[in-house]
Amino acid sequence: MSSQSSIRRGLLPFATGLSLIAAAGCVAGEVGSDEQNETWDPANAPETFGVRSMKIDDLPKEAALEGYLPQKPWSDTYWPLNKKGLSNRWISDESFESFEAQTKSAQELLKAAPAEGQQPWAPSWALSPAEKYDVLVRDGGFAMTKEGWTVYKQYEDYEGNWGWMGHCHGWAPAAYIEKTPAASVVVEIDGKQVLFTEGDIRGLLTKAHASNGTSEGTAFMGTRCNARTIVKDELGRIVDGTTYEQVAGQDKEANTETAKTIFIKRNFWSQHHVLTYAESIGGEEEKVLQATAVAKKPEGAFVVKTYASVADYQKQKAEAERIFVYNKECRDTNAGSFHLVLVQYLSDLQKPEAKRGFVADVTREDEVWNQPAYGFESKIESVQNLADIDDPLKAFRAEGTVKIAKVVTQFHYGVENGPYVDYDDENSSRISSKEYRYTLEIDEKGYVIGGEWDLGSSSWSSSPAPDFLWAPQGKVTDSKTVKYSVIEKLHACSLEVDRAKEIATPQGDKIQAVDCKL
Repeated sequence: MSSQSSIRRGLLPFATGLSLIAAAGCVAGEVGSDEQNETWDPANAPETFGVRSMKIDDLPKEAALEGYLPQKPWSDTYWPLNKKGLSNRWISDESFESFEAQTKSAQELLKAAPAEGQQPWAPSWALSPAEKYDVLVRDGGFAMTKEGWTVYKQYEDYEGNWGWMGHCHGWAPAAYIEKTPAASVVVEIDGKQVLFTEGDIRGLLTKAHASNGTSEGTAFMGTRCNARTIVKDELGRIVDGTTYEQVAGQDKEANTETAKTIFIKRNFWSQHHVLTYAESIGGEEEKVLQATAVAKKPEGAFVVKTYASVADYQKQKAEAERIFVYNKECRDTNAGSFHLVLVQYLSDLQKPEAKRGFVADVTREDEVWNQPAYGFESKIESVQNLADIDDPLKAFRAEGTVKIAKVVTQFHYGVENGPYVDYDDENSSRISSKEYRYTLEIDEKGYVIGGEWDLGSSSWSSSPAPDFLWAPQGKVTDSKTVKYSVIEKLHACSLEVDRAKEIATPQGDKIQAVDCKL
């Protein structure tokens, strides 16, 4: 899960009077020209993730067919926004009517003396991770705690489902980048002791990765699919786009009962917001679509003028004004690029210390479920000459494809779990898997040049492909609200298990804790 504002890519409409023929002369043959086939574009090229193409002869090697990170990604909750994120007092499950009521309670607990027989940190041990962080950095305004409330209030009256929104875009990278917290930590702050449980520390690492940038940016492959319903053609393949008639008497709203599937032939969308298309897979006549404004409904759609031919477009003789939804984003990530990432990031071709993790949104629809990659096993079932088979996706193969390889991959990734006061082998890390089926496209020299996902269900529970991949690069930086440098020191103390001592929580549980001076 992710905050709605993260990992989002969009297009702004722009009306243009440029000649389509002139545009074609500028774009044709260049990297990024978007034809009907699935040749890699800049968003899906292997180079976006620092990998290269490989020959099909190298991919069936045993070491290239499987691999895992040396350590499993650790689990954490995604700290849902509808529970106020890290401002939630998850240990005591206390709830408050307002931010002011919660901070008043926190201040009272921090002033309270421990009950007879209790540890000095006992009065405040059930504070939320955000409250404990605010105390740690001596923030009397409780900025991190307030942020959880602010975001909650922004979505409180949200009409759609927002239970999936949270901090998985922080947990997923933290889970494989950061070492697993190993003990609770007791910190003395202005004469008061505060206990940070293992669950608190995981949460703060998650928060730092969610809120702060990294020194070298982020590698990103694919584009985000924002569709709640993914439209497929008669082959079962996600369509390029859909046009709808406008609702009579309503401004810029689509009549969803009038859907027409379109297949893009030439796309000048990012530059001129113009494309040519056909309304059937084998359609020869090139029609033209031009964006003019943002639609009101559905979200993410555009008001467009459609032209019956290129000649009509040149004369600006529009056939109709419709609503257009661009669905091609939902076919990402390219299957060929995905397989190359698996092999060059995780496979046993790499030495254990050279293996790299990444994050995958494992579903294609508008909800984002970021999960940390752990490992994979692939089987190359066949390699066939394209000319010798009846390939239903032949029209969509990358230009230059002479062979296709059928692949079945079990992709393993970490899933959410927790939070807990402390963790053991059973609850510290949880792994799930998806089976992905796809074909690799091979050129005459034997190199992978693209791929297609297997035709399958559009149900979110059986999504046939990851939506996008990403991997932070470099070190997490500090921000005004979240000082990673402080959380990093807290985390380092948690790893000093040789100094840990057994303590009893107010609930009577025995846990390991490290005294830490920050």
